[in-house]
Amino acid sequence: MARYLHILFCILCFLGGRSHAQEAILEESTTPNVIVIVADGFGLSEYARHNQLAESEGAVPWLSVETPHLDALRERSLVLRDFYATPESAPSRAAILTGRYPYRTGVIHSQGAHSMMAGDEVTIAEMLSAAGYRTGAYGSWQLGDHYPMRASDQGFQDAILHVPARNKASGDHRGVILYRNNREVEMKGKRGGIYTDAMLRFLTTSRDHELPFFCYIVYDSLEVGKGSQDLDSQLVNEHLTELDENIGKVIERLTNLDVLEKTLVLCTSDKGAAPLVGDQRERAQRGQVGEAGVRAPLWLTWPEELSSRASEIEQLASHIDIVPTLLEACQVGSVSALELDGDSLLPRLNSREEPPANNESFLVTQLNQESTPVKYKNFMIRKGPWKLMSQHHSEAPNRRVKEAIQLYNLQKDPKEKTNLANTQPEKFDELLNHYETWFLSVTKTREDQAGRPPIWLNRKSENPVVLTRDDRVEGGKYEGSPYYWKLDFQHGSRVDITVQRSGDEDVVIETCRVSLRESVWELPVSLGKSVLHFEALNLTRGKQDLRVEFIDPNGQRVDVECTVRLVHR
Repeated sequence: MARYLHILFCILCFLGGRSHAQEAILEESTTPNVIVIVADGFGLSEYARHNQLAESEGAVPWLSVETPHLDALRERSLVLRDFYATPESAPSRAAILTGRYPYRTGVIHSQGAHSMMAGDEVTIAEMLSAAGYRTGAYGSWQLGDHYPMRASDQGFQDAILHVPARNKASGDHRGVILYRNNREVEMKGKRGGIYTDAMLRFLTTSRDHELPFFCYIVYDSLEVGKGSQDLDSQLVNEHLTELDENIGKVIERLTNLDVLEKTLVLCTSDKGAAPLVGDQRERAQRGQVGEAGVRAPLWLTWPEELSSRASEIEQLASHIDIVPTLLEACQVGSVSALELDGDSLLPRLNSREEPPANNESFLVTQLNQESTPVKYKNFMIRKGPWKLMSQHHSEAPNRRVKEAIQLYNLQKDPKEKTNLANTQPEKFDELLNHYETWFLSVTKTREDQAGRPPIWLNRKSENPVVLTRDDRVEGGKYEGSPYYWKLDFQHGSRVDITVQRSGDEDVVIETCRVSLRESVWELPVSLGKSVLHFEALNLTRGKQDLRVEFIDPNGQRVDVECTVRLVHR
């Protein structure tokens, strides 16, 4: 909360004036609209056509679909080809929205509650909303489905979002359950089209009210296969066709509203294009830090300000640089005062000269699947042409095990084939020291909040509360219990709890047991019954763990998936 108040104070103080640097960049006073588009399809098309990793024989030979709207947008955009994401979606989205390294925000990876972003993080939506922008979020959120982590709690005034663990869609994504401003609604059609239509309405309303707007849209992740040999070409082509049509609709609406010229459109992906790389399959697994797992495209188009720049530039950058760039473009905030990790790209992009290489800057990305970050495990650091990295290992490598920690010169070796760790010991040590300093800094940010954050239960802010497998903590704390939910009741309450069983309906269950602190409630489970109601339970204020267990006729616990709905009376 202290950081939240400090940042809002800095924003409000800054609104009264602009820095000299901003005045130099924006000679005429403009308030651009902003659209941030996040989609795996950008990684697919970029790797297929432009990335060096995709030039090898056999790389995406079946990617033959035409994408006229994407092609046209790219031709009008500045394209950063040396741009990095985190290997998984949730950490990248946290960085895109906050301008901070994901570990600082509490996001460790994309699984379960480890993707929850701390509620006291301040997003670009909150910053721009304070400056008078209308804000909208559409698509996949994946940074926490409960107060105070929802999009509506993080500065977005309008939102239609997909919550995968609560989705009741059929296989063709028709009849999906979405959340419109936190209210569950069932909608017909493909999700991408639903998101786009909602965004188009938002753009029109904003223009009608003559208000600047900030839109953040995330098109659902495309699962092209679990491994590099398991690709579905038809699925990829259909995905790109749909994405192209939706992007075309957005550009057409901006044109018809006569706001395209003054709208900054930023397109990126929340992960690399792995496993779509031919001869680099050993380094092309999703979730890993080889170039195919972390190299992402970044396109920027802003006709009013960036039309004179070249179409492609070499500029080392990552998702943490997006928020500082948008703040400078919108003349809001100060990067140093806001405690951001990234730097604005605008001065370098707005220059008519090719931006000089910054030999002192470096960037780091890391992804662990543990509950807390593990040093040296699945990390990479870039500085100039040099890249130090450790691919995923079952155990964290020792800092001096150079077989595990590798060094590459990407300018000479873009496919990461020649490990220079033994022949360039000074460069190895320099980058490793940078990484160790970085790791200490980002992990100290929330060292007093280790583990997954509890879900706040507050009658006024969220009622009912729906708990799914994505919110739970698995194993370890309670003997014989496979998982539990960490809750924090903000007040005493009388609640009804509904448990909906899912999964294997053939498993015979005799009893369902619900536990909170020292209180335990049980209900018999008749054959074929999948929904159980625990009514009028008195719960006290404070932190407590909710456990749900299913017991068979022999008294043994049975692993059964379930969803829990908790309603304050």
